[in-house]
Amino acid sequence: MVKIKALRIEKGLTQDEFSKRVSMARCRIVNLEKDNNLDNFKFSDIKKIAEVLEIPFKTLITDDENIIENFNHDSKNSLQHKVGDLRKVKYKIYKSVFGEDGMFETVHEGYGNGFFHRYKTDVEKSDHQDCEVIYGLIETEDGTLKYYEIDDFKFTR
Repeated sequence: MVKIKALRIEKGLTQDEFSKRVSMARCRIVNLEKDNNLDNFKFSDIKKIAEVLEIPFKTLITDDENIIENFNHDSKNSLQHKVGDLRKVKYKIYKSVFGEDGMFETVHEGYGNGFFHRYKTDVEKSDHQDCEVIYGLIETEDGTLKYYEIDDFKFTR
């Protein structure tokens, strides 16, 4: 994993300056640099750190973006057993229900535990602008692989 402290120093930023630019308390930066562990950070925080350090987002969240390249999707063994060091995540589970107005709506039903494999970005067109959306490939509790939007999961220990 990339050394955040070294990158911050290379950019000529003090911890105070860096914490202001990423909109985080200085104590979080101190702990981050000490442990070099992003597990308890939201993806939006990690993305902001990458922007300030001017490095690709993916270099902060994974060392191997091709981790599932040779995975056999019919395998009965999960990737957890093949890789061993995947990062644990908690993801939101949604279901569709009929609303009071008779229309389908999506409601948050609970959380599931899984493993993060890699991320991907996509561009969604809305009105008059393109928006970059970041997804994470998550191995769910039943072993299936599914992309979740960045705000629908977080790293756990």
